[in-house]
Amino acid sequence: MRTCIIVYGDKDRAFASLFQALAPEKTDVVFALWDEKHYESNLPTLSSNQKLVFFGSVEESEILSPYIKWHYEDGAAKYGWLGNRAVVTVDKTDIHDSLLKQDEAPESDENETPCGAPKRILGSITQQTSKALRNADEVIQRASNTKEVNRIYSDAYYKLIAQFIEGGIEEFMGTES
Repeated sequence: MRTCIIVYGDKDRAFASLFQALAPEKTDVVFALWDEKHYESNLPTLSSNQKLVFFGSVEESEILSPYIKWHYEDGAAKYGWLGNRAVVTVDKTDIHDSLLKQDEAPESDENETPCGAPKRILGSITQQTSKALRNADEVIQRASNTKEVNRIYSDAYYKLIAQFIEGGIEEFMGTES
């Protein structure tokens, strides 16, 4: 039976574990989970024929990424491989940047205050109050964006794992029927 080592970054263990649990249903391979430190300490003992899948922010995936033939890309989520090394990753920065573009503030109406309230209702507010309201809106928006980024990131990983299992793991492992 063939083996494949899944190397994961600190924040991606749950996704690597999910992949480890689901992938054997599609292919006759044993998958072992290693964190990045375990991988680095055992690297000298690994054969060049050893199949490795790097999940997330692992130094090796950063090194391989420019040379990888990406077999699947959907926004910030992608997987691909080069020889016996595969990379499965979702770029959280891309997700965050796309949310920021969506959330760019519309031009404010000159009849509204910075928080969007009509001036006729609030009257004239001081510049300090205006600035405080603007800062509060920004803090609320950042907190909201962080939750949304994390939700999108998780959803993208779930879809990416399913896509890799259905559309790529057999080809990568060389176990296609």
